[in-house]
Amino acid sequence: MPGGRPTDYRPEYCTKIIDVCGGGASVTEFAHEINTTPQTIYNWSKAHPEFFDAFTRARAACQTWWERKVRENLQNREYNSRLVEFMMSNMFPDHYGARQKIEIEHRGQVNVRSLSREELVRLASQVIDVEEVKTPELAQPCQPEAQNNGNETPAIE
Repeated sequence: MPGGRPTDYRPEYCTKIIDVCGGGASVTEFAHEINTTPQTIYNWSKAHPEFFDAFTRARAACQTWWERKVRENLQNREYNSRLVEFMMSNMFPDHYGARQKIEIEHRGQVNVRSLSREELVRLASQVIDVEEVKTPELAQPCQPEAQNNGNETPAIE
């Protein structure tokens, strides 16, 4: 039997999250309504396939609610479009968040040995999600290399 605190998850939360978020509420609002934390909601979505499905539908229902409100108020001069833009970009970053396009063109060699570990991670993070590919070796600070006689090219770890 696994140890730890028993879950507060209830199957009826599948319906409830869709109902609550379908009215424009965020995951945080739903969590507050059922007296738990947003992190618990995310954990349940990973642990319970039926809740993951409901969670996904609830996010779509929430986005639909916000999109309808925007459409309903297109002609309303009193509508705070900057606030809505802020809300949409933060609540639905995949659809409304700021997009960055990074183009890198380089010809020649780059001497990465002269860069600090922080500089290398910063440069790599512009191209890939460093946290996603972090290995135990990357988590450790660089160890000074043993001296060689100058005939060998040091290996890049």
